[in-house]
Amino acid sequence: MDANAISETIETVKNGDKNAFLHVVEHFEPRMRAFIAVRCYDRATVDDLVQEVFIFAYNHLGDFREGTNFQAWLYAIAKNKTLEELKKKMRFAKAHNNYIDYILSLRAEENFLGESALDSKLAALSQCLRKAGNKVAEFLRLRYKDNMSHREIAEVYGRNENWAKIFFFRSKNLLKKCLEDSNPPINKGEYSENA
Repeated sequence: MDANAISETIETVKNGDKNAFLHVVEHFEPRMRAFIAVRCYDRATVDDLVQEVFIFAYNHLGDFREGTNFQAWLYAIAKNKTLEELKKKMRFAKAHNNYIDYILSLRAEENFLGESALDSKLAALSQCLRKAGNKVAEFLRLRYKDNMSHREIAEVYGRNENWAKIFFFRSKNLLKKCLEDSNPPINKGEYSENA
């Protein structure tokens, strides 16, 4: 597929023939796959990113400037998508390492105090999460388990990023206080929609 054929195909897609984009995908997919695979070694992630590149390109065809290099445009999209994924994996690894440090410290306590120390701390954390309410538990699940950024979580709740940062800070402090107190007074009202 030469530059003229690519331009004609893109114009056809813009004019409403969605199926014509399949020709673009078939032509560029091996190149995008190779480009991403060099930077990201997990095959499943490569598959997902290749798909994301073409979905993004299709949805933003209006942003592509006629007369510029379409392949270079696709590579730029692939580069950005890959960088986003690698940053996400790094955030996850950092959160995972922090979690491991915490568990290891509990294991050390367990060895010193006995086997029940870990169980009682985890049970206390579980109880504090229940007392804090579903909204706090869901928020922390999105942050730690799903590894979502404050901005992404704010979008889920239809709020701004600053709200998410404040809510995260308050939630962590609430759980910390709960864990420190033997019988923590938790006020679910602290986390109203206006917080």
